[in-house]
Amino acid sequence: MPHRVNLVQERQMFNLENRFTNGLIAGAAGGITMNIFSLFDYHVIHGTRLTFLDWSAVMLYGERTQSLWGNIFAMIAQIIFTSFLGVIFAYVVVKIEDRSYIFKGWYYGIACWLTIYGVDILLKLHDLDRIPVKTAVSNFLGSSVFGITLGYILWRLDIREAVADD
Repeated sequence: MPHRVNLVQERQMFNLENRFTNGLIAGAAGGITMNIFSLFDYHVIHGTRLTFLDWSAVMLYGERTQSLWGNIFAMIAQIIFTSFLGVIFAYVVVKIEDRSYIFKGWYYGIACWLTIYGVDILLKLHDLDRIPVKTAVSNFLGSSVFGITLGYILWRLDIREAVADD
């Protein structure tokens, strides 16, 4: 039976509309869980100086924001961005192989984090040019949460569709 599900899953994974939608949903879920972790770490554990919301605000406004509407817009923009990252992952994971979604999601989340860190340093963005070690570790953990959630949700959506088609 598992072999049959994998064949159905392979057929379904190449449906471009489903790949886009599944990636969008998985990326949004990853972004939301990453922000929950980041805000918890900032407000409760005090393990970071910058939340992912702060990163988004700096990218949008050039500085951190204290306004409610500024934070809401930064959060929406960041969820749209993580959804975009999820769509890319959904198409890439099909090209690589359909196993180990969670590990590949984690690796993808870390690769995105390192890339974004590099771009921020190259652009010398205000508030992002000097990152304390504890903030870098927190961002690594948050990116791990993003990637693992992304991989898991995409895997569950793909399996659900494969079983529904059966």
